[in-house]
Amino acid sequence: MSIRRSNVVVAGVLLSLMLLLHPTARAVEKPMISLIKTKTPHDEDGQVVLTNRLQEPLEFDRRPGLHLIPIVRNEAGEVVAADKPFGWLLSGDMPEKISIAPGSSYDCGVVGVLDLVPDEKRKPGKYHVRIRFEYKGTAWESNEIEIEHK
Repeated sequence: MSIRRSNVVVAGVLLSLMLLLHPTARAVEKPMISLIKTKTPHDEDGQVVLTNRLQEPLEFDRRPGLHLIPIVRNEAGEVVAADKPFGWLLSGDMPEKISIAPGSSYDCGVVGVLDLVPDEKRKPGKYHVRIRFEYKGTAWESNEIEIEHK
């Protein structure tokens, strides 16, 4: 094997190790959160589902909405909301303490995905929304959905 080829192999192995050890890379590798566009009169709602793909239970001392942060971009790609968690905005009657076993899912409920966009930034048009789930220092991002605001 030539020196150049062995350097490429070593670089590939190092990159693989970095991806395995880096928490953000694990997040991409094992998505834990899904955002599903719902059919409502306003068409601005999304259903949030957490799926535990870890080897240990996901346990919350508080509602999961405190760990869920919407990332909302307008048609121009400008981020118009990304710093506040949903908090208590999630619908449904959720317990104060939740444990999600490995391989299990938990339906967090339906939320107005544009609710945290400030009024002055909420203009008619299309928005692209993802949800970031933060848990014990690691963050995962959901799939993206498109919302039409009229």
